[in-house]
Amino acid sequence: MGKRDRQDLYKNGGLISVTSRILIIVMLQSDIPMEVTPLSLEAFIDRLYREKNKAGLLKAFSDQPEHITSGMSPLKNIMKEFQLRHVHIYARFHEDVKNTLETCKADVINLYQHLTEPMEAIHRVIVLCMTVTLFELKRSNKTLELDDLNIESTYFHSSDAVVRRQLDPVWHKAGPRTKQHLGDLVMLRRLLTYLLSYDTLTFHAYLETQANSLASQ
Repeated sequence: MGKRDRQDLYKNGGLISVTSRILIIVMLQSDIPMEVTPLSLEAFIDRLYREKNKAGLLKAFSDQPEHITSGMSPLKNIMKEFQLRHVHIYARFHEDVKNTLETCKADVINLYQHLTEPMEAIHRVIVLCMTVTLFELKRSNKTLELDDLNIESTYFHSSDAVVRRQLDPVWHKAGPRTKQHLGDLVMLRRLLTYLLSYDTLTFHAYLETQANSLASQ
């Protein structure tokens, strides 16, 4: 598509899907009538757009809303960079969202790769260590509300945040064993992730690195 054709396409309006890199190029050439950070491509695109079009409509969509729940005021920073004043958060069970999704259901095919016997053995040992560590963490901190924390929930990063959030007010009073147990849970959960994502040599090298690190302490 030539430059004149692209200009006509953009001027006609509508929903046009392009990558960030392509959008920057066409905006720098003035073809468009004028996890976000100040240095992101999206923020740069927004600044280019606002420099030449003060009254233009801008809407930003995200299919990863979990990123706005961590860090220092992430949603506020995103809205600031995009110069937006309003935000709408729709859950999947929202009536409009639900009705829209039901009209065009996707065909989902689940593919499952079985673990090898050595991987299953390693997985069982890691889960056993997590179970013991979680039991010790609960036993040494009976004043904390950790009843909902079980071995299944420790598979997710949010479990660390739940425990740490409860310990924050008394973190300076928490004993070394408590801090060690929490750190062990984080490490064991990381090992479960690496067991499935790393190849054999990389996973072994990571274990060697951790073993040497512990030995030097």
